[in-house]
Amino acid sequence: MSKPSSHQTARLEALLFASPEPLPAAKLATLMDISEEEILRSITALKADLKQRGIGVVEARDGFELAVQPAYRSDAATLTHMPAPNLSQSSLEVLTIIAYEGPVAKSVIDDIRGTPSDNSLRALMSRDLVLQISERESDDVLKYEPTSFAWRCLGIHGRSELPPKPKETRDASE
Repeated sequence: MSKPSSHQTARLEALLFASPEPLPAAKLATLMDISEEEILRSITALKADLKQRGIGVVEARDGFELAVQPAYRSDAATLTHMPAPNLSQSSLEVLTIIAYEGPVAKSVIDDIRGTPSDNSLRALMSRDLVLQISERESDDVLKYEPTSFAWRCLGIHGRSELPPKPKETRDASE
């Protein structure tokens, strides 16, 4: 495997910077007229190039985008004023389940909570915090995944930066 050219990495950076939303690897490959494999190598190279910089490449379910590095988010927040959306306790519970378990079906969310989550899911989707997806074209079960906006509101790039999942505190015989 050859390392992507600096020109190719710069083009990728420009596309990610200019896009108002995350770009999937397939779309980036089409825009740059290269293979998805080459795109993924270019993304890896760009991540390495930006490692010690104020911005980095963020991978979300819906693609890749540039975002402020975690170490500098508090500085950037003074300019962006991205307030955390005002959410009810039930919406916070649902968002937490989706963040840790996503993509996850509504039935699983309801089972974990022990109550229907319809209203919370609608509230989260209306605030662009959760995305409704189908994992396969033929899959009839809709699932939910956090949006890149949700990760930014949480102050992290994605699931890998979440704290460890809390252990069950209830006795299994309950």
